[in-house]
Amino acid sequence: MSLNCIICNSENMVKIQDRLRDSNIHKVFICNNCGQVQINPIPTIDEDKKYYSNDSQAKAVFNEVNMDIMKAKSSIDVKRRYRMFKDKINKDMKLLEIGCGYGFFVEYLKNEGYDIDGFEISNVRREYGTKTLGCKIYDINLLSEDSLNFHKEEYDVIFMFHVLEHISEPEKFLRNVKKILKKEGTLIIEVPNLDDHMLERSEKYRDFYFQRAHITYFDNKTLARLLSKSGYSDIEFEGVQRYNLYNALNWLNKGQPILEYSVPREIDWIEKYYTAKLIKDMECDTLVAYCKINREE
Repeated sequence: MSLNCIICNSENMVKIQDRLRDSNIHKVFICNNCGQVQINPIPTIDEDKKYYSNDSQAKAVFNEVNMDIMKAKSSIDVKRRYRMFKDKINKDMKLLEIGCGYGFFVEYLKNEGYDIDGFEISNVRREYGTKTLGCKIYDINLLSEDSLNFHKEEYDVIFMFHVLEHISEPEKFLRNVKKILKKEGTLIIEVPNLDDHMLERSEKYRDFYFQRAHITYFDNKTLARLLSKSGYSDIEFEGVQRYNLYNALNWLNKGQPILEYSVPREIDWIEKYYTAKLIKDMECDTLVAYCKINREE
């Protein structure tokens, strides 16, 4: 059976990884035509629906999903994202987070007085967000045309945080996002960065990096190519470094992450230099893309 690139449909694919951290069945390939990296076999929509409905991704990381702990861990990213994007939103706008998970970002903006909805296909996560947090979260799968009927050209700003890499048909998905984004609206996407410097420096980190939940892996070039192909323009990128220097050093020394360590004030300047350098060189662990609908398409 031939393997085609998800983005350009080329069959010129080369294997670069024999297994994933949580699957011996899947392998990682790079497209020699466009540079896109993806896993194979690609999960079907039904397989993904079952996977996320059962909260399998969280269960693969945590032995027990404790919601108080999950919310506390998420608060750093929630507040960081609000600081990054608050100059792009106002309280007269209609906002949406696609793949909102448990609803922590939706709840935060709701409590700040914003009008925001969420889309989430995981039954477990959606139920927590609606019943416990009191958020408006809908069971909408943007790979299904039928699900878009009530939301066309409704939203001024749409957020997608670590969602796009989970999508088996990213161009179709992004084209459907266009249908619910207002003509002058903004799409903000955050994904892991394939140019993350640790991938070249730690074999253990690289083995951990590729996982079943992530179907595609992007750098700024491949993500820009996909967005342009999907009908977006005015594409801009910003880098984010979510994990600190101690985490990188622990990967290099012990081959595992250390996520709970706070950098001492005395050497905070080293941490700031490390972060600034990675962002400047776009070798940070996370990419943020801003884009608009291409009106000429």
